[in-house]
Amino acid sequence: MVRPSGEETPGIETVGIETVGIETGGIAAVGIAAVGVEAGGGRTVRDGPGGDETGGGRAVRDRERDGDGDGMGLTRRLLVHEGRWLGSLGLWVVRRRVGVREGDRVLPYASAQASIMLGLAFVCVVETVGMAFLLAPVPVAHAVMLVLDVYTVLMVLGIHAAAVTRPHVLTADGLRVRQGARLDLWIPLERIESVRQDLRFPKMERGATAPGVLEVAVASQTSVTVELSEPVVAGWLLGGSREQAVTTVRFHADDARGAVTAVREAVERTRRLQRGSAPSRTHEGPRTAAGTP
Repeated sequence: MVRPSGEETPGIETVGIETVGIETGGIAAVGIAAVGVEAGGGRTVRDGPGGDETGGGRAVRDRERDGDGDGMGLTRRLLVHEGRWLGSLGLWVVRRRVGVREGDRVLPYASAQASIMLGLAFVCVVETVGMAFLLAPVPVAHAVMLVLDVYTVLMVLGIHAAAVTRPHVLTADGLRVRQGARLDLWIPLERIESVRQDLRFPKMERGATAPGVLEVAVASQTSVTVELSEPVVAGWLLGGSREQAVTTVRFHADDARGAVTAVREAVERTRRLQRGSAPSRTHEGPRTAAGTP
């Protein structure tokens, strides 16, 4: 996690969550637009020994680049969110993903919300056409509503595109849990105590989640539960507490069974490597001055 003083805490990742409001009276959304296209597959950072690229800090550098700092103002946070989902639209079109390298295991989760988001986008398109006909005699109102309606359609598609282009990622040294443009949490494999398939429909009201538990629900459901031996820190970008130490992370994956199997295998592989790299101690008998026992 990157703190205001510039110090980096190894092995601890920060989670960023933004909130987006959509008004559905005539469906209109008002926000701050910013254009930002992420290319190159989305470099990320993982916190590793010495802060090298192979350790854990790819997500930290992404957030530093995007402005995910504790001291970032509300306007800049909104701009970051706008830039991310706008950039995701372009990545979605060219079928590219952010933060996925060769050898990484992708754990997608966007299918659960696809019907909801695409259905909402269709309703917004219908509303846009209807309002265009109704307000045609009033040019100023017609122009204003047309801009807002088109923006709403793009935002709905962009939020879904962010989920498609920012999947969960399992790497050789950690699990990256994400939720579109709103959340990015790095969990080192050595901190994972257990992982299991666990279908839940959590209540998302404030205070409904137990302390130390992070719910990363998609379409109001989670399907994988990860228990940690040491906490990681989740920092809320907008709303809620800025930082929360969590030891249980629940998230959704389209293939929950496959995700659990892949994470378990990666954790076991990491444990075997750690046991194999442990220094061996040999007990030798007393030696003479010439070096012979």
